[in-house]
Amino acid sequence: MLNPITGSRKPPLKQEAFELKHQLKGAEAKLTQLQVQLKEARLALESKVAELESQRNLAMLEAEADRTLADDGLVPELTMKTSQARANDLRRQLELEKKRVTTASESAESQLAVERSVITKLEAALELKNEEVDSLIVRAGIAGVVQQVDPIEGRTIEVGERVGPGSVLVEIVEPSKLMPRVRIAETQAKDVVIGQSATIDTRNGAIPPSSMARSQSMSISRASFRRVPDLISASMG
Repeated sequence: MLNPITGSRKPPLKQEAFELKHQLKGAEAKLTQLQVQLKEARLALESKVAELESQRNLAMLEAEADRTLADDGLVPELTMKTSQARANDLRRQLELEKKRVTTASESAESQLAVERSVITKLEAALELKNEEVDSLIVRAGIAGVVQQVDPIEGRTIEVGERVGPGSVLVEIVEPSKLMPRVRIAETQAKDVVIGQSATIDTRNGAIPPSSMARSQSMSISRASFRRVPDLISASMG
Protein backbone atom coordinates (compact mmCIF):
# COMPACT_ATOMS: atom_id res chain seq x y z
CA MET A 1 0.00 0.00 0.00
CA LEU A 2 1.38 3.41 -0.95
CA ASN A 3 1.74 6.01 1.77
CA PRO A 4 -0.32 9.20 1.40
CA ILE A 5 1.57 12.23 0.16
CA THR A 6 -1.06 14.88 0.84
CA GLY A 7 -4.73 15.15 1.65
CA SER A 8 -7.83 17.32 1.58
CA ARG A 9 -9.48 18.66 4.69
CA LYS A 10 -13.24 18.26 4.62
CA PRO A 11 -14.62 18.27 8.20
CA PRO A 12 -18.26 17.56 7.20
CA LEU A 13 -17.34 14.15 5.75
CA LYS A 14 -15.29 13.19 8.80
CA GLN A 15 -18.09 14.39 11.09
CA GLU A 16 -20.62 12.33 9.16
CA ALA A 17 -18.36 9.28 9.43
CA PHE A 18 -18.00 9.85 13.18
CA GLU A 19 -21.77 10.15 13.62
CA LEU A 20 -22.37 6.96 11.62
CA LYS A 21 -19.83 5.12 13.75
CA HIS A 22 -21.60 6.38 16.88
CA GLN A 23 -24.97 5.26 15.51
CA LEU A 24 -23.52 1.85 14.68
CA LYS A 25 -22.23 1.37 18.21
CA GLY A 26 -25.63 2.43 19.55
CA ALA A 27 -27.41 -0.07 17.31
CA GLU A 28 -25.05 -2.86 18.37
CA ALA A 29 -25.65 -2.03 22.03
CA LYS A 30 -29.41 -2.01 21.42
CA LEU A 31 -29.20 -5.42 19.77
CA THR A 32 -27.26 -6.83 22.72
CA GLN A 33 -29.77 -5.40 25.17
CA LEU A 34 -32.68 -6.80 23.16
CA GLN A 35 -31.07 -10.24 23.08
CA VAL A 36 -30.76 -10.19 26.87
CA GLN A 37 -34.37 -9.07 27.33
CA LEU A 38 -35.74 -11.69 24.95
CA LYS A 39 -33.68 -14.41 26.61
CA GLU A 40 -35.01 -13.42 30.03
CA ALA A 41 -38.58 -13.39 28.73
CA ARG A 42 -38.14 -16.84 27.17
CA LEU A 43 -36.67 -18.23 30.40
CA ALA A 44 -39.66 -16.88 32.33
CA LEU A 45 -42.08 -18.58 29.92
CA GLU A 46 -40.17 -21.84 30.00
CA SER A 47 -40.13 -21.71 33.81
CA LYS A 48 -43.90 -21.28 33.84
CA VAL A 49 -44.31 -24.19 31.42
CA ALA A 50 -42.20 -26.40 33.69
CA GLU A 51 -44.26 -25.37 36.72
CA LEU A 52 -47.55 -26.10 34.91
CA GLU A 53 -46.24 -29.48 33.77
CA SER A 54 -45.48 -30.36 37.39
CA GLN A 55 -48.91 -29.18 38.55
CA ARG A 56 -50.66 -31.04 35.73
CA ASN A 57 -48.83 -34.30 36.49
CA LEU A 58 -49.75 -34.03 40.17
CA ALA A 59 -53.37 -33.20 39.33
CA MET A 60 -53.57 -36.21 37.00
CA LEU A 61 -52.31 -38.48 39.77
CA GLU A 62 -54.83 -37.03 42.21
CA ALA A 63 -57.64 -37.40 39.67
CA GLU A 64 -56.67 -41.03 39.00
CA ALA A 65 -56.55 -41.76 42.73
CA ASP A 66 -59.91 -40.12 43.34
CA ARG A 67 -61.42 -42.08 40.46
CA THR A 68 -60.21 -45.35 42.01
CA LEU A 69 -61.51 -44.35 45.41
CA ALA A 70 -64.82 -43.25 43.91
CA ASP A 71 -65.21 -46.61 42.16
CA ASP A 72 -64.77 -48.26 45.56
CA GLY A 73 -67.22 -45.80 47.12
CA LEU A 74 -64.58 -44.33 49.39
CA VAL A 75 -64.91 -40.73 48.15
CA PRO A 76 -67.89 -38.81 46.75
CA GLU A 77 -68.26 -38.65 42.96
CA LEU A 78 -68.10 -34.86 43.22
CA THR A 79 -64.54 -35.08 44.59
CA MET A 80 -63.51 -37.27 41.64
CA LYS A 81 -65.05 -34.87 39.09
CA THR A 82 -63.40 -31.88 40.78
CA SER A 83 -60.00 -33.57 40.57
CA GLN A 84 -60.50 -34.43 36.90
CA ALA A 85 -61.65 -30.88 36.09
CA ARG A 86 -58.58 -29.42 37.75
CA ALA A 87 -56.30 -31.81 35.83
CA ASN A 88 -58.01 -30.90 32.53
CA ASP A 89 -57.72 -27.18 33.31
CA LEU A 90 -54.00 -27.47 33.99
CA ARG A 91 -53.54 -29.44 30.77
CA ARG A 92 -55.19 -26.63 28.74
CA GLN A 93 -53.09 -23.98 30.51
CA LEU A 94 -49.95 -25.97 29.70
CA GLU A 95 -50.86 -26.17 26.00
CA LEU A 96 -51.47 -22.42 25.88
CA GLU A 97 -48.15 -21.64 27.57
CA LYS A 98 -46.29 -23.90 25.12
CA LYS A 99 -47.90 -21.99 22.25
CA ARG A 100 -46.81 -18.73 23.88
CA VAL A 101 -43.23 -20.00 24.00
CA THR A 102 -43.35 -20.83 20.28
CA THR A 103 -44.92 -17.46 19.42
CA ALA A 104 -42.40 -15.62 21.60
CA SER A 105 -39.51 -17.37 19.83
CA GLU A 106 -40.84 -16.36 16.41
CA SER A 107 -41.42 -12.80 17.59
CA ALA A 108 -37.91 -12.66 19.05
CA GLU A 109 -36.37 -13.72 15.76
CA SER A 110 -38.33 -11.01 13.95
CA GLN A 111 -37.23 -8.33 16.41
CA LEU A 112 -33.60 -9.43 16.20
CA ALA A 113 -33.77 -9.50 12.39
CA VAL A 114 -34.96 -5.88 12.37
CA GLU A 115 -32.07 -4.76 14.60
CA ARG A 116 -29.54 -6.75 12.57
CA SER A 117 -30.87 -5.11 9.41
CA VAL A 118 -30.32 -1.67 10.96
CA ILE A 119 -26.75 -2.63 11.86
CA THR A 120 -26.08 -3.96 8.35
CA LYS A 121 -27.30 -0.70 6.80
CA LEU A 122 -25.20 1.39 9.17
CA GLU A 123 -22.11 -0.74 8.47
CA ALA A 124 -22.59 -0.29 4.72
CA ALA A 125 -23.13 3.46 5.13
CA LEU A 126 -20.06 3.78 7.37
CA GLU A 127 -17.90 1.81 4.94
CA LEU A 128 -19.01 4.06 2.08
CA LYS A 129 -18.38 7.18 4.14
CA ASN A 130 -14.91 5.94 5.15
CA GLU A 131 -14.14 5.36 1.47
CA GLU A 132 -15.18 8.95 0.74
CA VAL A 133 -12.94 10.22 3.54
CA ASP A 134 -10.08 8.01 2.33
CA SER A 135 -10.55 9.32 -1.21
CA LEU A 136 -9.57 12.77 0.04
CA ILE A 137 -6.04 11.46 0.60
CA VAL A 138 -3.85 11.84 -2.45
CA ARG A 139 -1.58 8.85 -3.05
CA ALA A 140 1.15 8.47 -5.61
CA GLY A 141 0.71 5.90 -8.33
CA ILE A 142 4.17 4.50 -7.66
CA ALA A 143 6.34 3.80 -4.62
CA GLY A 144 9.19 6.25 -4.37
CA VAL A 145 10.67 9.27 -2.68
CA VAL A 146 9.21 12.79 -2.72
CA GLN A 147 11.67 14.82 -4.71
CA GLN A 148 9.90 18.16 -4.82
CA VAL A 149 6.67 19.73 -3.56
CA ASP A 150 4.93 22.19 -5.88
CA PRO A 151 7.14 21.26 -8.85
CA ILE A 152 5.53 23.92 -11.06
CA GLU A 153 7.87 26.90 -11.03
CA GLY A 154 6.37 30.15 -9.86
CA ARG A 155 3.31 28.57 -8.25
CA THR A 156 2.67 27.31 -4.72
CA ILE A 157 -0.25 25.14 -3.72
CA GLU A 158 -1.95 26.52 -0.63
CA VAL A 159 -3.75 24.63 2.14
CA GLY A 160 -7.47 24.42 1.31
CA GLU A 161 -6.92 25.16 -2.37
CA ARG A 162 -9.06 23.28 -4.87
CA VAL A 163 -7.15 21.39 -7.53
CA GLY A 164 -8.48 19.71 -10.63
CA PRO A 165 -7.79 16.22 -11.98
CA GLY A 166 -4.28 15.88 -13.35
CA SER A 167 -2.85 18.72 -11.27
CA VAL A 168 0.81 18.25 -10.36
CA LEU A 169 1.17 18.38 -6.57
CA VAL A 170 4.52 16.75 -5.91
CA GLU A 171 7.32 15.18 -7.87
CA ILE A 172 8.22 11.60 -6.92
CA VAL A 173 11.16 9.57 -8.10
CA GLU A 174 11.73 5.83 -7.96
CA PRO A 175 15.29 5.25 -6.72
CA SER A 176 15.59 1.93 -8.54
CA LYS A 177 15.04 3.62 -11.92
CA LEU A 178 17.30 6.66 -11.96
CA MET A 179 19.36 7.89 -14.89
CA PRO A 180 22.61 9.48 -13.68
CA ARG A 181 24.08 12.45 -15.48
CA VAL A 182 27.74 12.67 -14.55
CA ARG A 183 30.14 15.49 -15.34
CA ILE A 184 33.56 14.23 -16.27
CA ALA A 185 36.56 16.48 -15.86
CA GLU A 186 38.54 17.16 -19.01
CA THR A 187 41.56 15.45 -17.51
CA GLN A 188 39.56 12.19 -17.15
CA ALA A 189 37.77 12.36 -20.51
CA LYS A 190 40.46 10.30 -22.18
CA ASP A 191 39.68 7.40 -19.83
CA VAL A 192 35.96 7.26 -20.75
CA VAL A 193 34.72 5.02 -23.57
CA ILE A 194 31.21 4.00 -24.63
CA GLY A 195 30.15 0.68 -23.09
CA GLN A 196 32.51 1.07 -20.14
CA SER A 197 31.21 -0.06 -16.71
CA ALA A 198 31.12 2.67 -14.06
CA THR A 199 30.58 3.14 -10.31
CA ILE A 200 28.85 6.40 -9.35
CA ASP A 201 29.91 8.25 -6.20
CA THR A 202 26.89 10.25 -5.02
CA ARG A 203 28.76 11.81 -2.08
CA ASN A 204 26.27 9.87 0.04
CA GLY A 205 27.55 6.45 -0.85
CA ALA A 206 28.77 4.69 -3.96
CA ILE A 207 26.40 2.96 -6.40
CA PRO A 208 28.19 -0.04 -7.96
CA PRO A 209 27.23 -1.30 -11.42
CA SER A 210 25.62 -4.43 -9.93
CA SER A 211 22.98 -2.31 -8.17
CA MET A 212 21.96 -0.41 -11.28
CA ALA A 213 18.89 -1.23 -13.28
CA ARG A 214 17.85 -4.26 -11.27
CA SER A 215 21.30 -5.85 -11.01
CA GLN A 216 22.18 -5.11 -14.64
CA SER A 217 25.56 -3.45 -15.00
CA MET A 218 25.44 0.23 -15.75
CA SER A 219 27.39 1.13 -18.84
CA ILE A 220 28.08 4.36 -20.66
CA SER A 221 25.82 4.44 -23.72
CA ARG A 222 26.40 8.04 -24.77
CA ALA A 223 29.08 10.56 -23.97
CA SER A 224 29.60 14.20 -24.77
CA PHE A 225 32.56 16.17 -23.48
CA ARG A 226 32.93 19.77 -22.47
CA ARG A 227 35.35 21.54 -20.20
CA VAL A 228 33.83 21.66 -16.66
CA PRO A 229 35.26 21.86 -13.11
CA ASP A 230 35.80 18.70 -11.10
CA LEU A 231 32.46 18.87 -9.30
CA ILE A 232 31.47 15.21 -9.28
CA SER A 233 33.93 12.37 -9.34
CA ALA A 234 33.46 9.02 -11.01
CA SER A 235 35.60 5.95 -10.61
CA MET A 236 35.76 3.83 -13.69
CA GLY A 237 35.94 0.07 -13.76
